[in-house]
This record gives sequence, C-alpha cells and structure tokens, in this order.
Amino acid sequence: MECTFTEQQPPASHELTQEEANPGTDCWKLYVDGSSTAERSRAGLILISPEGFTIQQAINFAFKATNNQAEYEALISGLNLAKSLGISKMVVYSDSQIVVKQTNGEYIAKDPTLAQYQAMVRNILGTTPDITIHQINREENSKADELSKLVQNTSDIASSVYFEELEAPSMEQSEVLCIGSPDNWMTPYIVYLRDRTLPEDQNKARYLQHKAARFFLENGICGDHLAAKALAYKVIRQGYYWPTVHAHSIAYVKKCPQCQKFNNVPRQSPNLPALVLSPIPFAIWGIDIMGPFPRAKDDLRYVLVAIDYMTKWAEAKAMRTINQQDCIKFMDTIVMRFGIPNHPRTGTNETPFKLAYGTEARIPIETGSPSHRVINFDEISNIEGLKTNLELLDEVRDNAVKRMESYKEKTKLYFTKKIKIREYEAGDLVLRHTEASDPTNQGKLQPNWEGSYMVKEVLRPGTYKLSYLGGTEVPNTWHGARLRKFYQ
Repeated sequence: MECTFTEQQPPASHELTQEEANPGTDCWKLYVDGSSTAERSRAGLILISPEGFTIQQAINFAFKATNNQAEYEALISGLNLAKSLGISKMVVYSDSQIVVKQTNGEYIAKDPTLAQYQAMVRNILGTTPDITIHQINREENSKADELSKLVQNTSDIASSVYFEELEAPSMEQSEVLCIGSPDNWMTPYIVYLRDRTLPEDQNKARYLQHKAARFFLENGICGDHLAAKALAYKVIRQGYYWPTVHAHSIAYVKKCPQCQKFNNVPRQSPNLPALVLSPIPFAIWGIDIMGPFPRAKDDLRYVLVAIDYMTKWAEAKAMRTINQQDCIKFMDTIVMRFGIPNHPRTGTNETPFKLAYGTEARIPIETGSPSHRVINFDEISNIEGLKTNLELLDEVRDNAVKRMESYKEKTKLYFTKKIKIREYEAGDLVLRHTEASDPTNQGKLQPNWEGSYMVKEVLRPGTYKLSYLGGTEVPNTWHGARLRKFYQ
C-alpha cells in the first residue's frame, strides 16, 4: 500500500483556490489523465495556451500498465510536450491523488516502479521550476478522460486530436539530447511558440502568427515508410506538418538502405552507344559470356560468343565453366577453322566469306542441284575471275564499311532516345547488381542489389574499378549497367 490515512488526518479537499484555478494570463494549462483496464492502458492530455489555443493528444500504450503508471505516463508525456515547445510557466491539473501528492512531496513513492516514474518527473521539473501541479475532481478533468477513452476506437478521434502509440514505458526509453541546433526555417516558429517573440515587421508578424497555428513539434516515428508522396500524407495524417514535408519525404525514402537494395533494376543503358568500326576482317573481335543457364547435358551452363566486327562472323560454344584457358582454346578453334558462315549481314549487306576472300562461297546445296555457274564451270576462267575479285576486294570492303557505319548511326539514334545517362565518379558509393556479383544466389525474395562499394577508378565511360569500403580492391571491372548509386 502506498499511502494511509488516520482518522485524525482525513483526505484533503480537491477544491482549488482562486489563484490555482486562474493562474494568470501568461500561464499555460495542462490537463492529464491516464487509465488502465484488463484490455489496454491509455492516456489523454490537453495543453491550453494563454491565448486559448488547444492541443489535444490521445496516447495508447503497447504494454501493460497499472492505473497509477498510466497516470504517470500521461504526466510525463505532457511535460515532454511542454518542454519541446519551450514553455517556461505552466500549471498541471490531474485527478490522480497519488501522482499529485508524490510529485509535491506530500507522499513517498514506496513502489519501485512508481519511484522511477517520480524520479523522471522531478528531473523534468528541475529544468523548468515554474511549473506547478494540482489535484482536481474527475468531473473537472472530464475532457482529458474522454481523450484517453478515444484510443479504444481510433475512428472516433477527430482531426484536431493527435494520436500517439507508446511502444515502451518512458522509464525504459533512452533520452536523446540535442548537441547542436543551427538556425533554419523552423527557428522563427520555435522562437514564437517558446518566447512569444514576433518580428518587428507587422506584416511578417501577422504571417508568422497565422502559420504557427498549424505547427505541432514533437519527436516520434510513423512506422515503416512508403513511397515519398504516401509517406508525406501519412505524416500529415498523424498531425505533423512543416513547409518542406514532401521534399523531406523524398530525401528520406531516397536514402533508405533497404529500399535501395530492393529497388528495381533499370533496363536502359547508362551510357551512349559507342561506334566500333573495323575496315579489316578479323582485326577486332567482340567476346561475351552468357549464363549461367539451367544445367544441360554434360553439365553445360555457360555460352561463350565471339563476333568479328567487320564480317559479323559469329561463333558460339556451350561450356561447363568459364576461365582463361577455356577462352584461349575457344579462340584457337575459331582462328584455325576453315569454314565461314555464308549469310549476308544487315550492316554490311555482304557475306562474311566474300569480305574475307573476295568471292561468294559455294554452298553445299549446289552439289546436289547444280547451279548455272557449276554447269558452265571453266577452270581457267574461274581462276581469272578469282584474281579479279581479289583486285576489287578493297572496294567491296570500303563500301561495306560505309554501309555498316550508316547502319550503326541509325541504330545509335534509335537507342539514344531511350537512354538515361548514369555516370559515376571516383569516390562515389554504389550498389552492385546481385545477379552479376553472385549469379548462384538469386530468388524472388532476395535483394536486387548488394553492397555498398566505392568507385576506385573510372577506366572509361561506363567501365569502373570498385573497392570495398575498407580500401581492398574488388576483382574485375564492372559495367555501369550493373551499378546503382547508393545514398546515405
């Protein structure tokens, strides 16, 4: 039992003196009430400014609390609200005799939990000595009592009531102290709400008074965030507002690590196409690795593809693994091969065989169904014709290069319309596409990006060397299409 009364010492009356009921024109009033049932615990508070501006707050506890603990939670929430607004003079009204008497020093808090609550209250009151607390009847505190009951059905809460979910008891929450507060757009509003100080310019003063009525500043969270616009709506629905709420929501979502790692993979190329022209057959090769694919017969999972830039001669080979020795063997096989595909390429309008040897190859079908040139074949005339074709080969190749250049320019113009440039500089933080960094670790629930890494060197537009944040270099070079900028 926390307190007792003897027959010679009856409980004090709840009636307030004239001075307690009307503390003055420059004094704020705070009404607090807490309650606890078998289902849940909750609290309500009403803060009234000297001009009559009212702030109403309903609080729901996500933890079990006794009735006295709920009363203390209501008092602490109200004192913290007043502290955040910079209120220096205030009278607190509560219908809890235990809380009021213990705070005023008339009772001693013997319960360990209530003792911790009482210590928190005294610490807050110690920073603002011009705050007094008085006991009132339950009838006089009916509005705060109604607020505490509104939490049972959130649909009953009016738009002027601010709702808060308290996840843990106040005595278990660590205090966060502000170590720096430079002037910003909030400074005039804070100065006005705290000190009632207005600018000398009357127009600015009226504007500030009009805007300040919309602000209610308090630390808190809104749960898991959504997209920027939806997050801004959610913040406003919770009763918070500032002029740049949408811009801050965009910046917050943009810097969220989990959102960035699960973000979509852009399909547009990050760089403009680079034209690669080769007037000489077999002088420039393009080699690409495709896979891993589902395992095929003989455990084949990868495909190695090589294309000659001039003749468009393409070769491909299925392989089990991709390493340096396999690539060398693949290229040796291509160089030593005699057969060349005999199909015209769109870019050159000539067959690879003709661009290599100056004459069209004899296709296998001509053996079974002789063509005109086979029926009228003359060896001497054929040799002379081959020599003539070799003399004209340079002109054929030049025309093929011109057509190929024109074709690539048209292709570049088509794809340039869909490109969104993404360039990175040395020192930028980036994420790496999971499919490229670890193809074996994929799944619908896996993040699309992993990292972060730092761009160590830009080898050429679209090609980068990366390093871990500790400074160790990441093996291989990485294309810009496999990277995404990381914001923090």
